Amino acid sequence: MNRQGENNIYFFNSSEPLPPGDSKQLLGGKGANLREMVRTGLPVPPGFTIGTGECVAWQKAGGCLSPRLREELPGAVDELRRQAAELRPGLPFLVSVRSGAPLSMPGMMDTVLNLGMNGRVAADMIDDGLDPRFVLDNYRRFLLMYSDVVLGLIAFWRKRRSRPVPVTMRVCRRKHWEGSSTGL
Repeated sequence: MNRQGENNIYFFNSSEPLPPGDSKQLLGGKGANLREMVRTGLPVPPGFTIGTGECVAWQKAGGCLSPRLREELPGAVDELRRQAAELRPGLPFLVSVRSGAPLSMPGMMDTVLNLGMNGRVAADMIDDGLDPRFVLDNYRRFLLMYSDVVLGLIAFWRKRRSRPVPVTMRVCRRKHWEGSSTGL
């Protein structure tokens, strides 16, 4: 509970009523829509939304989680892991993390899919008979999203590439990557 007596974390499938008011203001557009989809009986994977008030508090605190959320989050992730294992036993625990706001703007959404994917999980999935190309493509996409959204590396390298590259580096790159499909 936060200081107003409201939860910070709201599970999609919770039967607990939301506090009075606009659910989009409380949960963001995506969170409110997911909760409504569950309420109407549509199949939605287990998940939860962190209230928009926490985002405001995070911004005001200079990018630090509130003590209350730090306390609640591990239990929420454990519950999510339990629900996922109940739904699909034996599958790896992978999570999608999406930004949210009361009003979503096209192209302004930070998303990280398959959080929890790593080399060992990918190898296990392939060993379990999943198509290696599918698994490795998902792993690649996870690495790109994480690098961009969480670490900010894509923007960093775009800035770096806008500067002139020394000729010697160009020659080394061309020689090293000759015949490569990376496009470098």
